[in-house]
Amino acid sequence: MNLARKIANEFGRGIAAGFIISFGATVYLMMDNKIVASFLFCFGLFIVSEFDLNLYTGRIGYLATERTGAYLRYVALGLVGNFVGMLISVSILQQTRHANKLIEAASSSAASREGDNLLSLFLLGIYCGILMYIAVACFRRGKARGGINIMGYLGIFFCVPLFIQSGFEHSIANLYWFMMSGKQWTLSGLWIMLVVMAGNGVGSMVTRLVDHYVLERPQQKAQALAAKANAEEKDSEKLTKAIEALTKAISDGTGLLAEGQTFNKLEEVKNAK
Repeated sequence: MNLARKIANEFGRGIAAGFIISFGATVYLMMDNKIVASFLFCFGLFIVSEFDLNLYTGRIGYLATERTGAYLRYVALGLVGNFVGMLISVSILQQTRHANKLIEAASSSAASREGDNLLSLFLLGIYCGILMYIAVACFRRGKARGGINIMGYLGIFFCVPLFIQSGFEHSIANLYWFMMSGKQWTLSGLWIMLVVMAGNGVGSMVTRLVDHYVLERPQQKAQALAAKANAEEKDSEKLTKAIEALTKAISDGTGLLAEGQTFNKLEEVKNAK
């Protein structure tokens, strides 16, 4: 895949992710029962994870350990794509009969954030970033194990309602509130969205670093040592069998008479070493 196609693919996956997240945001605003709505919001991250779409809050954490220009481009294209996908969905929904209710509810959500201070929004964004990394990490690990991804599904269906009911700030969900209320281009709206994005990034990346250096690397080293010990044990068994075979051949006298056989046995010993 050439660079242009890669960029188009990464950007397209970002647009799809933003569009899908709008479904969760819409059902959350439409329902009066916010506990049930917070679980239905999981639909967005579930689809994003299952189809490997490019969602900013699900990707930014891994930038802490995948420090390459290609991955940075992937995250950046995802973020721009999330904005575009969300804008497309919001623009369509504003033409429906639900527009007034959605605009009113989104305006209330946007106003509550405008009434907050930037430090509070940043800190709440950090907490959301932590939960989003945990959800995505659980999904990746569960998928790597094969079979039914119970670990991944539990990660999503616990972390998403948890961040919503706790009032933590999710940058892509905030895009929906501000776009639906028409405040995405206001100075306060831009500041809030940028600060929450930064908070999500910090929370997710710090959690990624802890996960990588405290959990993943020691486990990987232990697995490598176990694999090395297992390989050495097999080599030792092979060497022992070759020596036994050579010793038996020489003690029987066949090793002295059949030089080719003796040579072959020596080669086995050499290869085993």
